[in-house]
Amino acid sequence: MVVKPKGSVTEAKWTLKRVDDLVRIVNQSYLELCELLFKVRENDWFRMLAGDDGELYATFEEYVADRLGWKKRKGQYFVRIQKELMLPAGLKREDLSGVEYTKAEALTGLPPEEKRPGKIEGWLEKARTVPVKELRANVNQVRSKSEKNRVLKTEVDTLAQFYLDKDQAKNVDLAIEVARKIAGEKHTRGFLLDMICLDFLSGKIQEAKLMASRVLKRVEDVFGISVVAFKTKGDKMEIVYGDKLAKQFGMQLDRKKPGIDLPKPK
Repeated sequence: MVVKPKGSVTEAKWTLKRVDDLVRIVNQSYLELCELLFKVRENDWFRMLAGDDGELYATFEEYVADRLGWKKRKGQYFVRIQKELMLPAGLKREDLSGVEYTKAEALTGLPPEEKRPGKIEGWLEKARTVPVKELRANVNQVRSKSEKNRVLKTEVDTLAQFYLDKDQAKNVDLAIEVARKIAGEKHTRGFLLDMICLDFLSGKIQEAKLMASRVLKRVEDVFGISVVAFKTKGDKMEIVYGDKLAKQFGMQLDRKKPGIDLPKPK
């Protein structure tokens, strides 16, 4: 069912054109309003005025609600356009010609790199051609991607420096290679080192150390020597001993004997 317009066609055409003209005026004047409200808030000029009760306004929100008759958020809405779009992007009022205030507010959510010259112009052009809902979705998508990249970049740029002697460096390399075999070849050394640290914090390392101590004690009882550490040598496992290693592992070396080759445990 088609509903026919009521009233005079001439009056209807004039009314519709007048609405378009007034909207255009509003869209042109809102940028000046944004600039002025920004100055009022930043300089606390609202404190120069008093409400109906004779008390000076204590906050910008109170001034907006009482003096302008707006909801508190509406004043912040216009201030944000000036503070987070016009100033960071270095825009002039004419640059936003044809951009409604709802779309200008949506553009305030752009990440800083998108507000730079060479980038913001494309966004202004998009704002003139797409609905505000689509524009907000595009802005949110770009902002989310930017925040994710910023987090990743922060992680990559975090540098931890350690000074190790040759033996310590060798131990670290061996531990990382063991972790790589467990986690897979695709992971970085930083990831693998983090995995080792997490294992230590979880108590797994302490459990392994306790088991290793029991094994070494058993070898000592059987062979009559104090074992410091094992290392793989071909198909055999060699018992390594020495004062330096004993001190490093916090073990007491009773006496020195030549290394003994033992079959690898299956």
